[in-house]
Amino acid sequence: GTGKNFPDAPGAGFRVGADYRLSSRLLLAVETGYDALAENDILLTDSSGGTAVSRGQNVQAVYTSIPLDVGARYYFGVSTLAPYASGTLGLRWDQLAFREGLPFDEIKGSSGLGFAASAGGGVDYALGTRSALFAEGRLQVGTVGASEASIDITSTSKNPDRKLPVDAGTWIGLRLYLGYVRVF
Repeated sequence: GTGKNFPDAPGAGFRVGADYRLSSRLLLAVETGYDALAENDILLTDSSGGTAVSRGQNVQAVYTSIPLDVGARYYFGVSTLAPYASGTLGLRWDQLAFREGLPFDEIKGSSGLGFAASAGGGVDYALGTRSALFAEGRLQVGTVGASEASIDITSTSKNPDRKLPVDAGTWIGLRLYLGYVRVF
C-alpha cells in the first residue's frame, strides 16, 4: 500500500477453497485464507500532518487480512488441459497493528471490514479423473477496512492522545496461484 500510515511492503498469504460444479463448464467457488505484510521502521503522521513517530524509533506496522471470497470459474473446454476464466467478490477482516518499544507511548491499531473483487484466468492439467494441477493469475482490486489508529500518550494532559488516520487507498494487485485439485 502507498497510503498514509499503512505499510508499504510486498505481501504474502495462502488460500484454501471449495468448488461446486453447476454444469460441465461452470463452477461456483468459495475461498478463504490469510494475507499479511509488514514494514519495519515506519514513519507515522497524525491528523494534522505532523510527525507522530519518526523513522529510527523502530516501529513496525503489521497488516493482516482474512478474506472470504465467492466466485465462479467458466471452462472453455474440458480435456487434459482445461483453460478457464474466473471472477470473485469478497469481504475481508482487516487488522493493522503496530509493534513498538516506545518508552512512554502506546500505538493502538485498527480493524474493520474491507472489500475486494478479482478477474483472472488459468488452466487445469488433469492427472486423472479425480485430480489435477492448476495455474491461475488474478487481477485484484479492493479497499482496506482499517481506518484509524492512535498514539496513547501517557505523560501529561499537555500531550493529549494523537489520532493517526489510516488511508491505504484502493489497492490493485496481481495474485498468482499454483496448486493441486482433488475431487472427493
